[in-house]
Amino acid sequence: MWDFRFWLLPILCWMTMWNGYGSSAEEQTKATTYYVAVNGNDTWSGTLAEPDAAKADGPFATLDRARDEIRKLKASGPLAKPVNIFVRNGLYQLGQTFKLTQADSGTANTPIAYQAYGKEKPVVIGGRRITGFTPYKGAIMKTDVGSQGFKGIYFRELLFNGKRQQLARYPNYDAENPYGGGWMYVDGKPVNMYQDIPGEDKHTLVYQKKDMRNWAHPEEGEVFIFPRYNWWNNIVGIKSVDREKRIITLKGDCSYPIRPLDRYYPENWIKRTL
Repeated sequence: MWDFRFWLLPILCWMTMWNGYGSSAEEQTKATTYYVAVNGNDTWSGTLAEPDAAKADGPFATLDRARDEIRKLKASGPLAKPVNIFVRNGLYQLGQTFKLTQADSGTANTPIAYQAYGKEKPVVIGGRRITGFTPYKGAIMKTDVGSQGFKGIYFRELLFNGKRQQLARYPNYDAENPYGGGWMYVDGKPVNMYQDIPGEDKHTLVYQKKDMRNWAHPEEGEVFIFPRYNWWNNIVGIKSVDREKRIITLKGDCSYPIRPLDRYYPENWIKRTL
């Protein structure tokens, strides 16, 4: 008996803004300038570095709004001077991909540059903050991600205090021996890696007796496996487990046939036993 720790893992994409240009008054007069800030507003002009005293005008709130403003500027005619978009310090959580196309390009004489403001260090992240964790069992925590805008979204990564979390798996990850430890091995008589065998199976594997577990709802998990060769891995969902024959059937084919002694481990579901 053991505990799986189950995490919903968002895909995160970190990017720090280029600081190739400064933000001096002299440089700004030579270019059309817009600003983006976490305390901005997309209904404002975007031409001020910070909100004015009346909170009636100031920087934009999003990169999308700044991009769209430049598109409007280009639609009225060729750019007369460079365009700078200065992004102020802070964390920018994108709800969707920030897209730039050929239409958003400048020219050699009128470049368009997205950059950090002065020496500030804005961070653009493709993930979103998850809160509201409460105790579940032992050291396992839980939270309702559906109520936080993640309903129907499958996560593969989670960062906690800036550190990437290990996806729940069995055997547990072996930090001291990540390549040779923490693996299960397909049962059967070894076959020469380079020997082709007609009709080989790419979606079933036989697990060893010592690895038998009474998993409940194994179809919620997946298998991380290196099929046939040791330099290529697949992650494939589990379709079913035949406990009598010790056969795991996957939901799809691996890139290569699955052979005895191929290393693998099941991952990404909570431990529930029958």
